[in-house]
Amino acid sequence: APKLLPTFLNGHLWVSKYSEEGYRRVNYYVRELYGDPYVPGNWNTYNTPLGLLVSRLPSSEVAVFAHPTIQFVVDLKWEQFARLDFGLQQGLNLLNLALVTTYMQIGDTYPYASFVLSIIQLFTASLRILLFLYKSGSQFSGGHGHNYRVLGLNLLVPYLLHDIFTIISLFASVLVVFLFSQTYTANPFRWQSALDPNEHVTTAAHDYW
Repeated sequence: APKLLPTFLNGHLWVSKYSEEGYRRVNYYVRELYGDPYVPGNWNTYNTPLGLLVSRLPSSEVAVFAHPTIQFVVDLKWEQFARLDFGLQQGLNLLNLALVTTYMQIGDTYPYASFVLSIIQLFTASLRILLFLYKSGSQFSGGHGHNYRVLGLNLLVPYLLHDIFTIISLFASVLVVFLFSQTYTANPFRWQSALDPNEHVTTAAHDYW
């Protein structure tokens, strides 16, 4: 029952009755609440204890997230890996936005530089797609996911595909690849001419004569 959660969480911390210079020692026992990352079931964020609280806790009981034990687990995960992961994800998103904005703006004036920037963006997007395929393929081959019954058949969906932010990131990366292919084919920035050495020779000869 959700109303018993505060009592349950109280059992995962110990507060000393003695104080030293205005501070008290507090021990947290959060092994089960943390979620063992080596257990395949915890590869899905929403299968971990915190994930279950987020997805299933009634809105009337959200005050439980203010409990010191929950705050300790969240802060611990943030310091150990979430801060770096979040920073990398946001950094890649900002890089992607900066690259596409820049190469679109300078395409008419500096076609070669525009092409180089688009290649960098294409590389980062392709790398994200390959990492996604590797992780989801590993989970699928290992049977780590949720089974769904579709048209009488069992369909295993890897845990990675249950994360909406991962899906959005994958969709954005696919759009980058599609945008590059369309831009290169339509050639609005004369990339093909900028990359063709014969074009430069012909232009130089024409200017000379």
